[in-house]
Amino acid sequence: MPNKMLCFLLLLCCIQFIKAQQIIDTSFAAVIRSQCPACIDENNQLTAAADTLQRLLVKEWKVKSLEGINFPNLAFFECSFTNVEELPPLNFPNLKHFECRHNYDLFRFDSFYFPQLEKFVCDAVFKLTQLPALNFPNLKHFECKFTDIDTFPALDFPNLEYFDCIQNELTDLPELNFYRLRYFDCADNELTNLSDFNFPNLEDFDCADNKLTRLPELNFPKLNFLSCGGNPIDSLPVLPDSLVYLRVRNTQIKCLPNRIPPKTDIQLPICNP
Repeated sequence: MPNKMLCFLLLLCCIQFIKAQQIIDTSFAAVIRSQCPACIDENNQLTAAADTLQRLLVKEWKVKSLEGINFPNLAFFECSFTNVEELPPLNFPNLKHFECRHNYDLFRFDSFYFPQLEKFVCDAVFKLTQLPALNFPNLKHFECKFTDIDTFPALDFPNLEYFDCIQNELTDLPELNFYRLRYFDCADNELTNLSDFNFPNLEDFDCADNKLTRLPELNFPKLNFLSCGGNPIDSLPVLPDSLVYLRVRNTQIKCLPNRIPPKTDIQLPICNP
């Protein structure tokens, strides 16, 4: 009996492996064939050459499913302007660039395994309401905007330099500790509070058009640009000496705390000079 059970399990594993190599969607198969003819046979079965593919661009509205995707050495993957509704689990241990744009029917990401990822882009995926766990220790660029996401999972990206989450439905942000961050944009969300961030290398900070009643302390010694207009705030924290551009239009701010930056969108005096 144990031998029969073992044989059954081995057979089941073989069936699952074969299924994983089969590309079900003929339009997706055509995309693969156009970029790597040797990667797929006439039966839409992936071949051994698929293991060598390093770049795949899926940009075809006829594609409705990525089932069977299996390219272990991909370094660049983009899936944009498709009719895919759900991304299957993606296991790309060498991937450095992931991009998903303008997939209007896509509502779910299953799971990602991208330990080498450096750039993550999720743009105009309007039905998406959440992200899976994002374990990207090498990530430098995070861009997730124009979705229905109202909260993010934990974001632990020690090498991140660029963070853009504009025009989602975010009501709060997880704890963020991006020591190398230079660009931060969370404009056009539903945020009511921002924590005091530790971004010692930050140069651009945009939190405009939220529901903020106060700003965090601006402990950003390299800050060059600050935009906080369109929030119900009536005062600003101390402005760093490095600040050049300041946008505060459509707020209740009547004066600036300690200095007037060279380029502001409205003229305000210093408070209690």
